[in-house]
Order: sequence, then structure tokens, then C-alpha cells
Amino acid sequence: MKNLLWIVVLSFFFSFNSEASLFKLFNKKEFKFERCYPSSYSNHDSWVKNEIFLYWEWEINLNDKTATRISAFKDDQKVSLKTYPIKAVTSQYIQTSEIEGTSYIFERKTGRIQITTQENKLEKPSIMKCEKFRKEFF
Repeated sequence: MKNLLWIVVLSFFFSFNSEASLFKLFNKKEFKFERCYPSSYSNHDSWVKNEIFLYWEWEINLNDKTATRISAFKDDQKVSLKTYPIKAVTSQYIQTSEIEGTSYIFERKTGRIQITTQENKLEKPSIMKCEKFRKEFF
């Protein structure tokens, strides 16, 4: 009888935890922008071939309200991470706060990233295109 009681208690425990895990699984709001390159190039591979970066990517977590840039230069291949707080979110855009004179606007439907710096504030923003961008549920 005690064994049966333990089985019932453990069943409730595991079913409660699995429901909570399923809720978290489908409620996460994470995005990735990968294989990004300046709009002056035709694709990511041509940019990497002719410039100093190996890659320049982003991971955005709306739950934590952070956008993390992941990049590496060809010369030392050292990975660099820089995290920006998210300032605003709409159905089409995600905007970071300005850090060291730079802010980013991510276009959720097109995979483009607008970059505003101190230098180009009065001009058109720089544009990066990303070959892969998607909403993640994991």
C-alpha cells in the first residue's frame, strides 16, 4: 500500500513539473540572427572573404530583455560577446538601448539590423542583413 501511495505522489510531482516545463518551453521568446553581413555585400561568404570578421551574430532573449552580439575576428579567432539591454519591442521590431554611442533595431520579419552610431546619427543608419533569422523555442 505504501508503494502505491509513493507511486501516486511521484506521478503528481512529475506531471506538475512536466506541465511547468511545457509552459516554459512554449512561452520562451528567443531569437537568433545568424550569418549577418553589411548590405554593401551580396552575401555572408563574400563579406567574410573580404573583411576582418569570421562571424557577427545575435541572440535575443525577450524574457531577459537582452540582445547579445557574438563576433570573432579572423586574426585571433577570439570570440567576443557584448550584451545590450532591450529598450523597446513591437510585433515587427526589437530595439536595444544605446551603449557607447551604438544602438540596434532588429527587423523581426526581414532579418535586417539597423545600426545607429554617434557618427551616423544624422544620416541613414548602417544596415546588416542576416541570412538566417528565426524565433527559437527551446
